[in-house]
Amino acid sequence: MGTILVVKVGHRVPPESASEFGELVADPVTNELLHYTEKPETFVSDRINCGVYIFTPDIFTAIEGVSSQRKDR
Repeated sequence: MGTILVVKVGHRVPPESASEFGELVADPVTNELLHYTEKPETFVSDRINCGVYIFTPDIFTAIEGVSSQRKDR
């Protein structure tokens, strides 16, 4: 459904810099996204978001589904 361009930095992002990046945790075998945190207060991962997203049109159906679930709450 989508791809996010990610950079794995050569060294860990210092905790004081963690809030400057979106950080991602990926499956070490498949590289599938497991967790994403936008500008965390503490270190999460050495993989950071580059701000490039590529999605298929199916993303709009998925967003509608999440939006409907929230309305039902």
